[in-house]
Amino acid sequence: MKRAAETLNFLTEHGIGSMEDLSERCDGAAAATARVKADLRATEKEMERLTLTMKHAATYRQLRPLYEEYRQSRDKEKFLRGHEGEIILFEAAARELKRLDAVPLPATKRLRAEMDELTAKRTALQSEYRKAQREEKEYDTLRQNVEALLEKPREAEPHRQRSSELE
Repeated sequence: MKRAAETLNFLTEHGIGSMEDLSERCDGAAAATARVKADLRATEKEMERLTLTMKHAATYRQLRPLYEEYRQSRDKEKFLRGHEGEIILFEAAARELKRLDAVPLPATKRLRAEMDELTAKRTALQSEYRKAQREEKEYDTLRQNVEALLEKPREAEPHRQRSSELE
């Protein structure tokens, strides 16, 4: 009875007068949750891309002087034997930056500012996602309560008929 009263109060407060209205609200809450989840995933994917760009840009900047020295050396084979690992890292970082469309090399401050913006956006989206999930769960529970309340009288009648048949 308490659950029925709470359900009825919620329906009245939110202006829900039919099962169709309730179904629309449930579907709307589910769609909102899905939309926010998609936005959150897109933001996290962009953050991953930006993190990779920052990593490769740092490697590129750190090893560029050594690579320039290698390019200007007269005995490239000897220089390469002494610094092979660093040169391979530099060339890999350069390839990845081209793949990530980060040529010309972006400024570190700009990358950090963009990462800060994405972090703030992700935090806001996570909060919105939790709110949307709570709302979706609330409407789903409400729909289950209404369905349970509407089905009880139907279930009670056959049970009474069976007990009278047994007597």
